[in-house]
Amino acid sequence: MNTKTVSIPSGDASASAFDFAYFYHLVLTKAWVIILFIILSGCAAIAYILQAPKIYASRAVIEVELETQRVTNMPDINPEDFKLPEVLQTIEQALLSETLLVRVVKANGLDKDPSFAPPKRDGSAYLESELVARFKS
Repeated sequence: MNTKTVSIPSGDASASAFDFAYFYHLVLTKAWVIILFIILSGCAAIAYILQAPKIYASRAVIEVELETQRVTNMPDINPEDFKLPEVLQTIEQALLSETLLVRVVKANGLDKDPSFAPPKRDGSAYLESELVARFKS
């Protein structure tokens, strides 16, 4: 067995000095532990990536701004106030209407995408209401 005795002088200047040779030797003797840890961490990361469910999410914000109308020679015309909750609810309902959602699904080809609408067992095509329900979910 190879043993070394390291003596540290009691002086303040020598005690604070860092021994690079000792540290380098320590890293070389424990390199197998470091490599093993890196390999195990990599395997765990790959296993998690393969097992993790794929989650797709999106978020959209629609900003409605009031634009002044450019009508001349007609006094007392008030532009529609988009700050009223009723007007904003009407816009929201229009964006969530079934006909608009069907157009979005068909314009992006989602009705033909097997990951969005897998083929039915009986081979029939999806109804528009079924496509909209899948899109909303």
